[in-house]
Amino acid sequence: MRALSYDRIYKSQEYLASLGTIQYRSLFGSYSLTVEDTVFAMVTNGELYLRACEESVPYCVKHPPVWLTFMKCGRPVMLNYYRVDESLWRDQQQLVRLSKYSLDAAMKEKHSRILQHRLKDLPQYDLPSGNIAQ
Repeated sequence: MRALSYDRIYKSQEYLASLGTIQYRSLFGSYSLTVEDTVFAMVTNGELYLRACEESVPYCVKHPPVWLTFMKCGRPVMLNYYRVDESLWRDQQQLVRLSKYSLDAAMKEKHSRILQHRLKDLPQYDLPSGNIAQ
């Protein structure tokens, strides 16, 4: 299975080169594909899965997706990634377009998380209570 996954990773890097430098790393027993440290796809058991987003909904409606699922504590957990089937591999323009949608949505979500300021992230000011009374 590892050889199949590596073949799919290399094929993905070749087909999706227009998105930027695609790197991969091991994640959840699979491999994540990233551009600029942003995960937009997964490869598991020799299959490519793209991150689902609003822009990919029309494609998913026309082509019922197979969702990426893994077992956690004996229970199946479905991730927000849909499998790229052979017909999509043959339509390279559509594959690149859907991959770009996935990457853009992942980057947008990543940037919005960075911009959110949570209360626990704010610096703590420790004012001595004696100075307040003066």
